[in-house]
Amino acid sequence: MKTNSILRLQFQLRLIILGATLGTLIGWLLMPTFVEIYKKGINGMEKFGSLPKLIINSFNPKYIKKWIECLRKPSLMGVTLKSLNEIPKTFIYANVIVISIYTVGVLCALYSSAVNSEYARQTTLLSSVVNGVATILIALIVDPMSSLITDQAVAGERPLRHVKIMAVFLIAGMFAGTLISQLIFLPASEFIIFCSRILSKVF
Repeated sequence: MKTNSILRLQFQLRLIILGATLGTLIGWLLMPTFVEIYKKGINGMEKFGSLPKLIINSFNPKYIKKWIECLRKPSLMGVTLKSLNEIPKTFIYANVIVISIYTVGVLCALYSSAVNSEYARQTTLLSSVVNGVATILIALIVDPMSSLITDQAVAGERPLRHVKIMAVFLIAGMFAGTLISQLIFLPASEFIIFCSRILSKVF
């Protein structure tokens, strides 16, 4: 009976991960539209001077049409696989790892607490063991490099196209990361269980 409950829980948690994958895919498809919305939003900030005023005026009928005009067909905005050679690759690959870990961190802790009920209290608090690796990678590799590319593009030290390439591959990495998270779900759960057992012996 418990085995059936565990398998049911695992299936439900995997559905949540699948939802993250589908959500990322939808975001990827809507990226050209959101680029246009951000452009309009930046222009609106210059006009209205504050975010609250911009939001309030966005509901004005004469501006709603402009928001509708932001709709764009899904596209890669001219970015191809070869475009990856134009920017550093390390932080793109690191982003895939980061997303795969972050996607399952909390879910693995919940699943581990159900599987290893004897140490449920420890396992539910150990998502940080999994997410800690992702946090370090973000702080050391992903965020600094993405900020550097953006700053250099704004300063004219590299083409603005590189920012577009970076954005496309970062969101592609998010999609790939959520797929990989399905593969690491059980190993990460076992790792949390292993850590909880060690902690219970130490403390």
